[in-house]
Amino acid sequence: MNRIENWPSLLVDFIESRRETPFSWGRSDCCLFAADAVQAITGTDFAAQWRGTYSDARGALAHIEAAGGVPALVPFEEVEPGYAQRGDVVMLDMDGRDVLAVHLGNVIAGQGPDGVTFVPNNAAVKAWRTA
Repeated sequence: MNRIENWPSLLVDFIESRRETPFSWGRSDCCLFAADAVQAITGTDFAAQWRGTYSDARGALAHIEAAGGVPALVPFEEVEPGYAQRGDVVMLDMDGRDVLAVHLGNVIAGQGPDGVTFVPNNAAVKAWRTA
């Protein structure tokens, strides 16, 4: 998968467009946030197979369990979290739950309750190279 030529500005535009979008299962949850970011910079939707198929926590959990866990949802090459680069998908442990987010270079961005939330890079427990 290749990134679109102007992907850095597309990533910034994506983050800005989602800055105040509240969390919503099946619309703006952590997995779809990461998938939407990747789609913005590559044109490829790695969540296409489950997009629009759930609207609550139970439905999301069913997809996660069927896949074999959150890491199994990410179809990219895994890299050490310390080697994650801007635009890569990362996984965080948030209060015992695995959540997906996106590495921005200087911080990690993910879907929070009221919009985009930012955490330090060292919060990543897994990472995947998106290009």
